[in-house]
Amino acid sequence: MARRCDDLVHRVTTLYPDQFVGVAQLPQSPDAGLESSFAELRRCVEELGFVGCDLDPDPSGGSWSAPPLTDRSWSPFYETMVALDVPAMVLVSASATKAFHATGAYHLSADTTAFVQLVQGDLFGDLCGLRLVIPHSGGAVPDHWGRYRGLADMLGRSSVAADRGTGGGTTGSPPRDRATSTSPRCRSRPRPRRRGRRAAPPRRGTAPPRDRVAPSSARAYGTPTMPRSGRRPGRTAGDEDAS
Repeated sequence: MARRCDDLVHRVTTLYPDQFVGVAQLPQSPDAGLESSFAELRRCVEELGFVGCDLDPDPSGGSWSAPPLTDRSWSPFYETMVALDVPAMVLVSASATKAFHATGAYHLSADTTAFVQLVQGDLFGDLCGLRLVIPHSGGAVPDHWGRYRGLADMLGRSSVAADRGTGGGTTGSPPRDRATSTSPRCRSRPRPRRRGRRAAPPRRGTAPPRDRVAPSSARAYGTPTMPRSGRRPGRTAGDEDAS
């Protein structure tokens, strides 16, 4: 099934090369190994020109029977990704349990779970050049950044945020760029150059004006907003009267 889906994706990218690029779907299933996923990823990247893949951290659909993303059993697949120089988007599929609505609960909770698994482990320190994308803004992470930043401090994982200049404390803003390793083992190793890969098409549309940022997003990322009183942040009524 995954091979047929990937062939269909390749057909679309061939018909509309300026609008779409291919991302591989992997033949993952509960209690099955990743050997078939190795072959499909290599086929899609080397033969079809795909630029990445979807990686399901929970093929069971809600039972979470698979080992965490930082488990050593994932290492051969990650090494294949690094060798091919492609990222993976961590994305679950349909929910197989009535306890989780697929798009309303399962996807968002899975994004949060994947993030916490990465915080608990040292995956990026062991695999240089590994790139993972967590969709949907990381689930609950941006809105509860203080909780997860505190968890990183408690687990001794604060060096990545400190090196990125995100404040260093539990109230700092979440990093908005992709996560990469700060391990000394990886700093001296340059990423391999991409060869013969088509550049991504330009993104359509324009970004929304900065003064229209939603209040929830502003609080999550530390964006200054105008208070309801109409005064600029940091000024008091006495300052306005003096001026």
